[in-house]
Amino acid sequence: MADRLADLKRFYDLLKRLEKRTDGPRCLADADWDKDLPARGVYFFYEEGEMRSDSGSGPRVVRVGESGRLSGRLSDHRTDTGSSVFRNHVGDALCGKFEKTGSSLLAEGQSVEQWISEHIRRMPFLWLGVDDPRGQESKRGLIERQAISLLSNYVPSTFDAPSEGWLGRHHPEGKVRLSGLWNIKYVDRPYIPEFLNVMDSWVGRA
Repeated sequence: MADRLADLKRFYDLLKRLEKRTDGPRCLADADWDKDLPARGVYFFYEEGEMRSDSGSGPRVVRVGESGRLSGRLSDHRTDTGSSVFRNHVGDALCGKFEKTGSSLLAEGQSVEQWISEHIRRMPFLWLGVDDPRGQESKRGLIERQAISLLSNYVPSTFDAPSEGWLGRHHPEGKVRLSGLWNIKYVDRPYIPEFLNVMDSWVGRA
């Protein structure tokens, strides 16, 4: 039987190792944010004010994704290209907060898309190079899916809950609000602890 808290601790230990090996994290607002990024990989976003409360100290991951064109996918999140589900989630939550409270986070003259860009660009991220093709056997896809399922609080037990002020609490989709992640896919699925061994092997190659 999986021990989710122990697996969360191991997951964040792996991210600590990854941080040292890649000299991360970076922010999309950095001038050299895309320097030496691998072509293919998995990315992990943190967010200001979102800290771990059960699995240890430090920031909690709020978004996981993977891509076979890593810098291009991160660029989609950085700028309004119309192809980022991540941006859509943040925008939906911002609008949801406005509808509930009647107050807006927008500065005078600022558009929703500008606010989303600034918000996401401030979010630190780590990246793990996983150079394999897309498909059912892809280790890149495996790490993404299983990391989301492990981190998600959509399951009955809650660890590292989002802060009371987390913007995602205003999202219209329950899977975002309850999972504590800017993800919808895989948040309601059980994880397989063995994926951490696969992740460990790729961290060792970073």
